[in-house]
Amino acid sequence: MLSRPDALPPLLAREIAETTGLSLPFVAEKLEHLAQDRFPFDCRVSMDLLDSTQREQLIEALLIHETYFFRHPNQWHLLRSKLPELVARRSGAPLVAWSAGCSTGEEAWSLAYLLAREGHKGSVIGTDISKSSIATAAFGTYRRLQRMGSLREMPDFALADFPARAGECWNARPDLRAVTRFMTLSLLEMPPVSHADIVFCRNVMIYFSSAIVDGLIRRIAAIIPEGGILALGGAEALQRTALFDPFYGDGAYLFRRNGTLA
Repeated sequence: MLSRPDALPPLLAREIAETTGLSLPFVAEKLEHLAQDRFPFDCRVSMDLLDSTQREQLIEALLIHETYFFRHPNQWHLLRSKLPELVARRSGAPLVAWSAGCSTGEEAWSLAYLLAREGHKGSVIGTDISKSSIATAAFGTYRRLQRMGSLREMPDFALADFPARAGECWNARPDLRAVTRFMTLSLLEMPPVSHADIVFCRNVMIYFSSAIVDGLIRRIAAIIPEGGILALGGAEALQRTALFDPFYGDGAYLFRRNGTLA
């Protein structure tokens, strides 16, 4: 039994960090916990000694899957107020939104719902490194629980279209399914689209090393046109970059792409 993260063979932690982009200290600590929790197989060996299923299981065990519809409602109110500006910049062309690190899909479906509700044409793509999460996202059905769960905190503009009672389900409508797709993708890879007016990458970067964050920000900036919007989590902030400018409103903040070359 391992007693501390630095007792782990550095090779495995390093291999996982390189594969996922997760910071080495975070991976080492999670591996220590898995070892203590008697994970189904020895998670202290090299990745080369694990089959593909075991590798997926190990990476899945390291991921944080916390998400729900319209998480941080004030951010959604602020985004909603800026949609007309984005539409005007596109001169009538459909908006494109990317939910990066979408987990089980609630964020991506929230984006699709918001665009449709406000009468704006657009498409949404959700990506995540977790295959099982992407399968759940693509299924597009969520049950309201008594507490917590996917439908725990809804902005006022969405209340009428989502379940109010525990046990009721929300199923993605056909019109939303027609403009929303999901795919398995690591954020170490190139973005899934060459253009995005809106990118949500929330509560993801806090688990990455600073070098990985810098590269990710540059890749995101390369696909967002001037005036496009980037949303980060409440605990995240952009540092050491001149590519985005923060703006505030409704008790929240978002980032607007400026004209600096990525």
